[in-house]
Amino acid sequence: MKRLVLLPMLCVSVMIWAQKMPSDYFQEGAVMMEGGNPQKAIESFKYIVDHHKSNDIYPKAYYNLGYCYYENRQYDKAKVIFRDILNQGFNEKDPLNGGLMDEPYANYKHRSSRLLYQLYFDQEEYDSALHYLAVADTVHTYNHFCGNAHAQASVHTAVNYAVIYERMKDFDQAEAVLLPEVINEFANTQPIVEELEKLYEVRDDRTSLKTQLDQAIDSIYTVEEKWNDRTYTNYCLNFHGTEIEVISRGSDHDKDEAMKRAATLVRESGFYKMVESL
Repeated sequence: MKRLVLLPMLCVSVMIWAQKMPSDYFQEGAVMMEGGNPQKAIESFKYIVDHHKSNDIYPKAYYNLGYCYYENRQYDKAKVIFRDILNQGFNEKDPLNGGLMDEPYANYKHRSSRLLYQLYFDQEEYDSALHYLAVADTVHTYNHFCGNAHAQASVHTAVNYAVIYERMKDFDQAEAVLLPEVINEFANTQPIVEELEKLYEVRDDRTSLKTQLDQAIDSIYTVEEKWNDRTYTNYCLNFHGTEIEVISRGSDHDKDEAMKRAATLVRESGFYKMVESL
């Protein structure tokens, strides 16, 4: 995810007799930031923040100012802005108007929460890091129209949680936040697998984990879920006390076939192969 919020690209050069507009300052700031000059970018974005609070680009400029402070290692100033953004009425779905593969929405509060998480994590203040990660995960949630993007974001968030718990020496909780995301047809789960492998390599019972996982696969069960006035069947397994959803909102017309498919998905997953190799 790009952390700098951009506008559609405009011509940066300004004729000498033309008055510079807020959008000109914005694009200058973006060019300076992309060129590795955050201090100059700060000057451009700060001009908008100080003089154009009623302009439509103010929320983008204000967020970008905080991000430039972050990149320029002015962490206290960055924290002030990111915390303030959480109390502002900015539109999380403010469109970015980028290309097809770019982020569609500004996600000001979600991004600010995640950057606060990163700031506190880097400063080894893990309780605060955990708080702001939870805010990003449950309060100011990620907005995107693509289910795959949401799936990948969930994988990324699970790893973030796990790393915090590992630093806090709570290894059981680290495993518990990783397992629900370890089987996912719509995301690359390799970061989850790698994090679990670190946890399992030091376990005394690591050689028996495959047997435990095979037993869980043999006991795959169904959970009914209501969504949009319809009832769906989820196919799940329980491993180390954590429910892992293998097939979401599957058909209940042929449960035996779905059970077999769920078992195959697990056995062909990177998670199973990692456990098998221990």
